[in-house]
Amino acid sequence: MGFLAVVALVVFALHEPERRVGPLPPPTAEDGAYARIVMQTLRHISRQPDQSGDLLGTLDQFNGLLRLLGRTYPSVAGEMRIDAGAIHIDASVRPPWGNRLGWLNVSAVVPAHQGALRLESLRVGRLALPPATTLRLLTWGVDQRFGHDYAAQTLRMLRWLEIGSAELTLGIALSDGGETVLSRPGLAELYGQGMPGVATVRSALGAFENALAEERLQTRGSLVPWLRVMLEHAAEEAAAGHDDPELLLLAGLMALHQYCGARHNLVGAFAPSMSRELPPRADLTSQCHRVMLAERSDLRSRFVSAALIEAVSGRGVSLAAGELKELMDTSVWGFDFTDIAAHFAGTRFATLLSATPPAGWRALAARLDSEDDVMISLRGIPGALSEARFRFRFGDVDSPEYAAMIEAIEARIDALPIHAAAQDG
Repeated sequence: MGFLAVVALVVFALHEPERRVGPLPPPTAEDGAYARIVMQTLRHISRQPDQSGDLLGTLDQFNGLLRLLGRTYPSVAGEMRIDAGAIHIDASVRPPWGNRLGWLNVSAVVPAHQGALRLESLRVGRLALPPATTLRLLTWGVDQRFGHDYAAQTLRMLRWLEIGSAELTLGIALSDGGETVLSRPGLAELYGQGMPGVATVRSALGAFENALAEERLQTRGSLVPWLRVMLEHAAEEAAAGHDDPELLLLAGLMALHQYCGARHNLVGAFAPSMSRELPPRADLTSQCHRVMLAERSDLRSRFVSAALIEAVSGRGVSLAAGELKELMDTSVWGFDFTDIAAHFAGTRFATLLSATPPAGWRALAARLDSEDDVMISLRGIPGALSEARFRFRFGDVDSPEYAAMIEAIEARIDALPIHAAAQDG
């Protein structure tokens, strides 16, 4: 009884009824631009002989990354400040059980260091915890949950930290396991879902290859026939007694992405070892680069990639991924709501697939008569807006005007025949 009382007291001390951090302000185009710089820097580092290099940024730029994280995961809010030559990190996290117990408010002080990450102090809720021991326990816990030594490799990847008055320099060493972390081989585990086997994806690729050879698919025209072939093949495999029908759809979307998705290889990001065993992607994308959605090849690749992201992760992450892409592009090409529309349409298509039992896949394929079944009209939806025009018309991504445009896009998607029929059913 005494032990249980101690445990209850500790749990109570770790949780607090109110959050100390957040809600955060909405991410900006500058945040998206820095996220792009981070990705480019990491790619550059990965190409160096020793796979090591520096990641530089101002304090506000690093806080921008936290704003983007909070946009994707609203239950997490964090912010950083520099004081007395150290980074002070404050975060509020709503755990899955948080509706009952409240928030985990975390405060940590990270000094400049060479070598392994070091915490000067760590507090969770009302308790001051031993930083070194707690960091080791957290690392062990994350690795036990997600596998792949994910946390341990992340810590090894961070080799040094230099702190200026308002800027930070992180030393990155991908050769110590960071490349595995960045490629996210544990993404399926992070979202609690498995990945299909290579043979299942190869079979789906073969269905597209056969359809092209038989001229049931064309290398130009609409994406819709490609969606039908994917569904019909999944239905055939399910009828033949595949062990896990849900993985058939994921394999189909992976195969479709290899042909028709965005230039960034999501299959390679989600499952690096699988990607290396599949046919060279350049040989496949050449068969689909003239295939269109709403008369645009970029919207076709948006739709397909969003569907795959949704199938692997979940709606909240997928929608945030589409918005993040636009924020990253704003400083280069502009914020494009038509891109957002294609991303949302792809997300909803994947959601519909997962909600449809295998016995209904062939019927769903038969209902895909035209693009009007899967993609909305873009009439009245703004195309590429410069940052200045976006700010003038919409302010930011938390404004009522922005929300109204997103709601209008989603309302049109709701009205698409395949989604309206699902709601009526």
